[in-house]
Amino acid sequence: MHRQAILSIVLVGLLATGASGQPAADFALGSQVEVSALGSVTVDPDYAMLAVQVDVQEDSPADAARVMSRRIDAIMDALGDLGVRDSDVPDRTFSLRTNRDYQRGNEVVGYRASTTLHIRSAEVDALAPLLSAALEHGATDISGVTFHTVAEDSLRRVALERAVDSARKDAAAIAEAHDLALGALVSITTDSRRRQQVALGRPLDMPGLDEVVVTSAAVSPRRVTIRAQVTAAWLIAKPTNTDR
Repeated sequence: MHRQAILSIVLVGLLATGASGQPAADFALGSQVEVSALGSVTVDPDYAMLAVQVDVQEDSPADAARVMSRRIDAIMDALGDLGVRDSDVPDRTFSLRTNRDYQRGNEVVGYRASTTLHIRSAEVDALAPLLSAALEHGATDISGVTFHTVAEDSLRRVALERAVDSARKDAAAIAEAHDLALGALVSITTDSRRRQQVALGRPLDMPGLDEVVVTSAAVSPRRVTIRAQVTAAWLIAKPTNTDR
């Protein structure tokens, strides 16, 4: 686990106080150690989201919309034969724009319609038939495949707990290395995020992977990683021994 630790100490003078026979420190003077740390949880995906794109170009807006409607119907029928329900397509986007020939005085030479179907599938190990069916029935490309977990909220809290624990251990190590005592937590902020693993028949670490046009439907499921980062500050002070 990668951890970054930042030591920030404001020297304002440290005074020794405490009960007799016990090490003590004065944490009231504002000296702090600030630490950033990461926590993460990785699990198998529960479902995948497929972004299936359809593009058509026609001479008129009406023709573009009509051809698009036929293609979407054909794709949905083919996916339906594979068990995809209308409720498994929670979102679809549609756009229509002009095609212009700038060498002919910006003349309109046609219209392009685009639709993206966002399809949810719990069959994360068997996505190839869905993608093949979409491509065979009018889809022009698969613009993205992402894997998700239904337990994101609870896993995020686990990742946060790990990040906080890691930050405190780092802060204690830094304090100990400087012969200081770690006091109360005075501030903490967090930045949590889900890492959606993407796979489109190519290695996961390929740059620009979400822009790859898929010509084959080879897809390998990837695990989902939930990450959380915290930045926390603790009071620190010089321990004092009051034994005399």
